[in-house]
Amino acid sequence: MTRIIGHRPAVLNGTILPGGTLSSEIDTGEYGVLGLIAATSFTNGTITFRVSNLSDAEGGAYVSLKNTDGDDKSFGPVSGTFALTGDDLSCLAPYRYVRIESSIAQSAGVSFILPVKG
Repeated sequence: MTRIIGHRPAVLNGTILPGGTLSSEIDTGEYGVLGLIAATSFTNGTITFRVSNLSDAEGGAYVSLKNTDGDDKSFGPVSGTFALTGDDLSCLAPYRYVRIESSIAQSAGVSFILPVKG
Protein backbone atom coordinates (compact mmCIF):
# COMPACT_ATOMS: atom_id res chain seq x y z
CA MET A 1 0.00 0.00 0.00
CA THR A 2 1.37 3.42 -0.96
CA ARG A 3 0.31 6.56 0.85
CA ILE A 4 1.26 10.09 -0.15
CA ILE A 5 0.51 12.35 2.79
CA GLY A 6 1.00 16.04 3.31
CA HIS A 7 -0.38 18.96 1.38
CA ARG A 8 -1.11 16.63 -1.54
CA PRO A 9 -4.03 14.19 -1.52
CA ALA A 10 -3.32 10.70 -0.26
CA VAL A 11 -3.45 7.71 -2.60
CA LEU A 12 -4.19 4.08 -1.69
CA ASN A 13 -3.58 1.12 -3.97
CA GLY A 14 -5.10 -2.31 -4.46
CA THR A 15 -4.30 -5.11 -6.90
CA ILE A 16 -6.13 -8.10 -8.32
CA LEU A 17 -3.39 -10.59 -9.18
CA PRO A 18 -3.33 -12.38 -12.55
CA GLY A 19 -5.98 -15.12 -12.56
CA GLY A 20 -7.67 -13.65 -9.49
CA THR A 21 -11.02 -12.04 -8.75
CA LEU A 22 -10.34 -10.35 -5.39
CA SER A 23 -8.01 -7.44 -4.69
CA SER A 24 -5.49 -7.12 -1.94
CA GLU A 25 -6.71 -5.61 1.31
CA ILE A 26 -7.07 -1.81 1.19
CA ASP A 27 -6.88 -0.05 4.57
CA THR A 28 -8.80 3.21 4.19
CA GLY A 29 -7.89 4.21 7.76
CA GLU A 30 -9.68 7.40 8.62
CA TYR A 31 -9.70 8.60 5.02
CA GLY A 32 -12.73 9.27 2.87
CA VAL A 33 -12.59 7.58 -0.53
CA LEU A 34 -12.87 10.19 -3.30
CA GLY A 35 -12.84 7.81 -6.26
CA LEU A 36 -11.49 4.65 -7.80
CA ILE A 37 -9.34 4.37 -10.92
CA ALA A 38 -8.55 1.14 -12.75
CA ALA A 39 -5.00 2.08 -13.70
CA THR A 40 -4.45 -1.04 -15.81
CA SER A 41 -6.87 -2.71 -18.18
CA PHE A 42 -9.79 -4.52 -16.56
CA THR A 43 -11.25 -7.59 -18.31
CA ASN A 44 -14.96 -7.06 -18.95
CA GLY A 45 -16.86 -7.84 -15.75
CA THR A 46 -18.80 -6.41 -12.83
CA ILE A 47 -17.14 -4.72 -9.84
CA THR A 48 -18.41 -5.41 -6.34
CA PHE A 49 -16.91 -4.78 -2.90
CA ARG A 50 -16.17 -6.85 0.18
CA VAL A 51 -15.74 -5.00 3.49
CA SER A 52 -14.56 -5.70 7.04
CA ASN A 53 -14.03 -3.83 10.29
CA LEU A 54 -10.88 -5.87 11.00
CA SER A 55 -7.79 -6.47 8.89
CA ASP A 56 -6.69 -9.88 7.63
CA ALA A 57 -4.01 -9.90 10.33
CA GLU A 58 -6.70 -9.30 12.99
CA GLY A 59 -8.88 -12.13 11.65
CA GLY A 60 -11.18 -9.92 9.58
CA ALA A 61 -14.16 -11.64 7.99
CA TYR A 62 -14.99 -9.89 4.72
CA VAL A 63 -18.64 -9.69 3.67
CA SER A 64 -20.28 -8.53 0.43
CA LEU A 65 -21.39 -4.90 0.46
CA LYS A 66 -25.15 -4.80 -0.26
CA ASN A 67 -27.58 -2.05 -1.19
CA THR A 68 -30.87 -1.45 0.66
CA ASP A 69 -32.61 -4.05 -1.53
CA GLY A 70 -30.13 -6.71 -0.41
CA ASP A 71 -28.36 -6.86 -3.78
CA ASP A 72 -24.60 -6.57 -4.15
CA LYS A 73 -23.52 -2.95 -4.60
CA SER A 74 -22.10 -3.27 -8.10
CA PHE A 75 -20.79 -1.35 -11.08
CA GLY A 76 -20.62 -2.66 -14.59
CA PRO A 77 -20.07 -4.40 -16.70
CA VAL A 78 -16.89 -2.37 -17.12
CA SER A 79 -13.78 -2.96 -19.18
CA GLY A 80 -10.47 -1.33 -19.96
CA THR A 81 -9.36 1.53 -17.75
CA PHE A 82 -12.11 3.47 -15.99
CA ALA A 83 -12.90 5.64 -13.00
CA LEU A 84 -15.71 5.79 -10.44
CA THR A 85 -16.62 8.95 -8.53
CA GLY A 86 -16.70 9.50 -4.80
CA ASP A 87 -20.50 9.76 -5.01
CA ASP A 88 -20.56 6.24 -6.45
CA LEU A 89 -18.36 5.03 -3.61
CA SER A 90 -19.96 6.81 -0.64
CA CYS A 91 -21.23 3.38 0.46
CA LEU A 92 -17.63 2.54 1.48
CA ALA A 93 -17.47 5.34 4.08
CA PRO A 94 -18.35 3.25 7.18
CA TYR A 95 -15.79 0.52 6.45
CA ARG A 96 -12.08 0.58 7.18
CA TYR A 97 -10.98 -2.46 5.16
CA VAL A 98 -12.09 -2.93 1.57
CA ARG A 99 -11.45 -5.47 -1.18
CA ILE A 100 -12.48 -4.91 -4.79
CA GLU A 101 -14.02 -7.97 -6.42
CA SER A 102 -14.41 -8.83 -10.11
CA SER A 103 -17.07 -11.17 -11.47
CA ILE A 104 -14.46 -12.48 -13.95
CA ALA A 105 -10.91 -13.68 -13.29
CA GLN A 106 -8.45 -11.00 -14.43
CA SER A 107 -5.95 -12.68 -16.75
CA ALA A 108 -3.36 -9.90 -16.59
CA GLY A 109 -4.12 -8.58 -13.11
CA VAL A 110 -5.45 -5.10 -12.37
CA SER A 111 -4.05 -2.19 -10.37
CA PHE A 112 -6.49 0.17 -8.66
CA ILE A 113 -5.82 3.67 -7.34
CA LEU A 114 -8.08 5.17 -4.68
CA PRO A 115 -7.63 8.92 -4.16
CA VAL A 116 -8.59 9.71 -0.55
CA LYS A 117 -8.70 12.61 1.88
CA GLY A 118 -8.37 12.72 5.64
